[in-house]
Amino acid sequence: MIELGALEGVKAIFGLHVEETIKTGIIGVNRNVVSAASNPFKINIKGKGSHGAHPEDGIDSILIAAKVIDNLQSIVSREIAAVDNAVISIGKIHGGTAQNAICSEIVMEGILRTLGKNLREFCIKRMREIVSLTAKMYCGEGTISFIESYPSFENDEKLYKWFMETLEGVNCIKTIELKKPSMGVEDFAYYTEKVPGLYYKLGCRNEEKGITNPAHGSYFDIDEECLLYGCIVQSLSAFKFLQRDISK
Repeated sequence: MIELGALEGVKAIFGLHVEETIKTGIIGVNRNVVSAASNPFKINIKGKGSHGAHPEDGIDSILIAAKVIDNLQSIVSREIAAVDNAVISIGKIHGGTAQNAICSEIVMEGILRTLGKNLREFCIKRMREIVSLTAKMYCGEGTISFIESYPSFENDEKLYKWFMETLEGVNCIKTIELKKPSMGVEDFAYYTEKVPGLYYKLGCRNEEKGITNPAHGSYFDIDEECLLYGCIVQSLSAFKFLQRDISK
């Protein structure tokens, strides 16, 4: 959409996402950072195969992989301040051909999530170093490749203040400030790299109706009354912003 010119001439953009932890009629807004960046990655560990009875003849890539996993977690626990946010998750491991053979190669896949550009760059740098040097320590070879995926983003400060003031007089909707950003990702981030943006969470929880299940699960549902509130906020934001812009 950006490449096709959807944001040409656009002065502001507003987005929302339903939130099952917030009750219908309430919207939540982050003042600063909203969502994390993500970088899927693939790690290749190469060793040397041998008979399981003679490990000294081989280079055990499974052992190396175990050490790599352990060392990568030390980035979050020991190299990043407790008030900063990063998550390194390895969700897939493939390797080995027989129970009595030393494995010659392991492939692992996972994802890195970070808040803020500097932290993202730091984690990528340290992950490259740890994978390579850990493998070398055990006489193997280790490489890691990253996919440049969703960036982290934050709400525009001027839009945030204007948005909160605009909704003060809307009696049917309650607005709350969200204190913590999400470690999930959001493609709205690409838009905010081009134009000022404001992104908020639309409450869709209704305990009386039994609508309490987490999103992205088999039983997720929304209280459809929330759609009315979403329409109100989006249309009001656009109308008031255009009024303000025209008056200038």
